[in-house]
Amino acid sequence: MTTSAALPWAEAGTVRSLLRGGGNRRGGRWHASDGAILDEHPIGGKRCPAMQRYDPILEGERVLVRLPRPTDARAIARYYRENDAHLSRFESPKPRSFLTAGYWWREAERRREALRRDVSARMFLFDREGGLTGDDRTVLGAVGLTSILRGSFHAGYLGYSVAEAMQGRGLMHEALELVVGFAFRDLNLHRIMANHGVRNVRSARVLERLGFEAEGRARDWLIVNGVWEDHVLTARINPDWKMPTGTSKRGGDDRVVEADA
Repeated sequence: MTTSAALPWAEAGTVRSLLRGGGNRRGGRWHASDGAILDEHPIGGKRCPAMQRYDPILEGERVLVRLPRPTDARAIARYYRENDAHLSRFESPKPRSFLTAGYWWREAERRREALRRDVSARMFLFDREGGLTGDDRTVLGAVGLTSILRGSFHAGYLGYSVAEAMQGRGLMHEALELVVGFAFRDLNLHRIMANHGVRNVRSARVLERLGFEAEGRARDWLIVNGVWEDHVLTARINPDWKMPTGTSKRGGDDRVVEADA
């Protein structure tokens, strides 16, 4: 499992500027426009905490969770095409372009920019070292933190899906443990909310094992497969949350900006 400390705001702003100013990957490493290596920690060879914050690579025993890259476009489109019927039972409607490589080629950069702007972290599960499918480029599922709010809230929503053929193997539990750790440690979220359909028993069990607690039931929460569905609302609190440097302890709703990703 990859670990790193929560990133101070000053460092975050510096690295964000470096990335926007021409950061690129060469020889397996991220470089700033001035040639400085960004993703190698000076001690112990670990990834730079700043890069773990803006380009997370979360490694489990069988899965690797990271942001999409343009080179993943075909594999992601294949995942959604092959699981279209399966996922439509649980998810809201998607445009048909969602199933094309062209869509994901463009979406890869949009998702990276959304993480830089601190509004979402929407990633995919890959077969680490090809141990499950024989190809480490195979997409096994999707997991994301969306609608991240700061100000006096510091929370976001957790969503996820897994390939139909990969159900029942504990892969999503493994991936969600990594993502929850990233959300609490690197993003310093105080609260993660995850909702599931009342009939989705498998998802309910996964969340319960991860320590999410049911907080209520919402009527007609989402349109799923053309029908409004009730959902169970769950959440998990970060016991180690820290007040961001320079933030007033008074909070204030006027500083909460809703995410648009």
